[in-house]
Amino acid sequence: MNLQKIILITIFASIITGCAGGPWYFYKSNLNNLSVGMSKASLLSAYSNKDNPKAVPLVIRATKFINGELIEIGELPMMSQATKQKTTYWFLFVDGSLKQWGEPRDWQDVKARYEISYNPSASVNY
Repeated sequence: MNLQKIILITIFASIITGCAGGPWYFYKSNLNNLSVGMSKASLLSAYSNKDNPKAVPLVIRATKFINGELIEIGELPMMSQATKQKTTYWFLFVDGSLKQWGEPRDWQDVKARYEISYNPSASVNY
């Protein structure tokens, strides 16, 4: 096979591989890098799709002022590296700082404390 054919095959394979597949998800193990008090801007930057256009980014889904505090909830589907199962995680920000994160089923106390009724994707399967 000549060099020109090898180059064409390589380019074609790269195009097909780049276009193949659906969305890309962050791994749940990335949650180990989070800490209470992190800024919302840091998290939005870390879980964005700036480096990988197929990545599903962290999105702010709800905003509410309660007793002078800005309460925001971010949502991000994440994947288990071992099982490839996807789970939605919610992130609670108070005045721009991360206060809590977890799966929707873990949020009963958050709903009560902040009087938030938020349940848009609890039953969504990715």
